[in-house]
Amino acid sequence: MKIEKYYFDVVVIGAGILGIAISLAHAKKGLQVLLVEKNPTFGQGVSSQNSEVIHAGFSRA
Repeated sequence: MKIEKYYFDVVVIGAGILGIAISLAHAKKGLQVLLVEKNPTFGQGVSSQNSEVIHAGFSRA
């Protein structure tokens, strides 16, 4: 069995609108990003479990 190792600076769970935006922001800073999504493609289920308001309260660390 071949074992492969990967290195990521950031792991984002969920490829909804915020997950994609956060992943892109970190990737633009040169970080290695892993974006994990349970659905077959990104953007499925966006805003289905919230008030349909996008809150941009994440930091620019």
